[in-house]
Amino acid sequence: MVVESLPDQQKYLLQRAPRLYDMNGYEQPAEPPEVKQARRVIERWEKEQSKSACAARKTNEALIRKAKEAIYFDKPEKALAIIQQCEKPLKGCPV
Repeated sequence: MVVESLPDQQKYLLQRAPRLYDMNGYEQPAEPPEVKQARRVIERWEKEQSKSACAARKTNEALIRKAKEAIYFDKPEKALAIIQQCEKPLKGCPV
């Protein structure tokens, strides 16, 4: 709608209407101490889980590397024993 074709009363009211950026917005309330404490507990737990997952991954990588080295450089019996050791922690079928 063109502003020039409006009556003076409507022009005046449109000029008086505030813009969105002129209005007060939502202010985030301060976090309660219980929430802060819960966040710290969760962050600590997630950090511990991340360390455990990393340690398991490193162990598996080392075991696979050991198996490959045994396949190339050791006797077949030793390589087979290491491969069997690698197969123990394999993911199985869900029960």
